[in-house]
Amino acid sequence: MVSTTGGHLVQILMLKKVYEDLDRYFVTVRDDFSERVLDKERAYYVTQILRDPVKLLLNDMQSYRILRKERPDVIITTGAGDVFPTCFLGKMQDCRIVFLETFARVSEPSMVGRLLNPLADLTLVQWKPMLQHYKNAQYSGPIYEAAETQELPDEPKVFVVTGTHTASFHRLVKSVDELVGEGEIAGLSGAQIGHSTHEPKNFPWSRFLPYEEFLEQLRANDIILTHDGASSIGLALSFGKRVVVVPRRREFREVEYASKQNLARHLASEGLVVLVEDVLDIPAGLAKAKEMKPPRETRKEKGPAYIIKEFLENL
Repeated sequence: MVSTTGGHLVQILMLKKVYEDLDRYFVTVRDDFSERVLDKERAYYVTQILRDPVKLLLNDMQSYRILRKERPDVIITTGAGDVFPTCFLGKMQDCRIVFLETFARVSEPSMVGRLLNPLADLTLVQWKPMLQHYKNAQYSGPIYEAAETQELPDEPKVFVVTGTHTASFHRLVKSVDELVGEGEIAGLSGAQIGHSTHEPKNFPWSRFLPYEEFLEQLRANDIILTHDGASSIGLALSFGKRVVVVPRRREFREVEYASKQNLARHLASEGLVVLVEDVLDIPAGLAKAKEMKPPRETRKEKGPAYIIKEFLENL
């Protein structure tokens, strides 16, 4: 089970039905999140590449040593770039490769996806527009299945999420803190602020909660105010929550790449989330979320876990 940390790792963990009864190990990048969620698993950590040739070489050597030690038959991955050495070297050792393109990729393939697809024995995409980009790929449907939207109580509770991204999203955290202080936002129960440089004064917060406790916060609250991370959005929808998305922006150094917010925009166009472009519009976004009745359909596809499990059983 191979992925980088953050949302990619969460999607690997969502495949528990595939791996729970198998002899497995995990390869990822070390950080607080990966160490917390894999504390009871056999896990190895490789160097995050970050487009650095020296770090790529280190990752290559680490990946090779792990493969020589474990000698896997199958590698299952959700990306991103830090996993390519493991997949490439594994293919050279006759490993079967299963590649699940990330939930975040709605219409444009990831760079590592373009590299992994030719190596993969099975490529799954979570959105139909992606089929045009990957030869022989199968559509699996999203790994996060949206649940029926829950009815709101008279005083709905709001929880803020900024994800595991290493860049600060203090623009969101500070704005919410000020809006709560001014009485513009009610019912804010708390936040996981991650690496934010702003520490809120007007509501309880944690930098990072234990993973199970984080999931419990998502279940316990009614509206999730989040950055545009695929995992944060997907998990909230899978619990039937109303979701308000404030995208990170490169010009504020909240993300390293030029994000088009494709996932958030697609979900907003389907009526599944509320997209807020300006932090000053957060109160209006929350009000809209309270009124929305997002469409929910029962999954028509088998789902990624079922397809992968079926593939493994036929090897």
